[in-house]
Amino acid sequence: MKYKIYLLMCLAVFTLLLSGNNLQAKNGENLRLIAFPNPFSTDKNVLTIMEKTDHGVQPFNAIASVNIYNYVGKRVFSKQYHGKITWSGFDAQGNRMAPGVYYVKILFHHHDGGINTQWYTVAIK
Repeated sequence: MKYKIYLLMCLAVFTLLLSGNNLQAKNGENLRLIAFPNPFSTDKNVLTIMEKTDHGVQPFNAIASVNIYNYVGKRVFSKQYHGKITWSGFDAQGNRMAPGVYYVKILFHHHDGGINTQWYTVAIK
C-alpha cells in the first residue's frame, strides 16, 4: 500500500512541476540532453548532463540555472552552470540524498537572448 501511495505522489508532483514550464528559445528548439550515468550512485559517480548532437556529446553553449527537486517537490539543490551540468547527489547543505527519483529543472539562458526550460528525471540508486 505504501508503494502505491509513493508512486501516486511521484506522479502528482512530476505533473505539477511540468505544467506550464516550457518557454521556447528564440530558435524554437530545446537542446537534446543526455544524463549519464542514470541511475547513478552518490558514492561512485557524479551525474553529468550535456547536449547530445549529431556529432556526439558536447558541452552546451548556454548558461543553465539548475534546480533539483525530490519526489515531494522540495528543492534540494540549486546552482548555475555553463557548458555541462554536474551533480554529486548531495543537497545544498552537503547531505547525501536518499536513493530515489529526482526532477531536474534546467532554465537555459542562450547567448542570442533566448531562454527555454527543460526537465529531466534522474535516479539515485
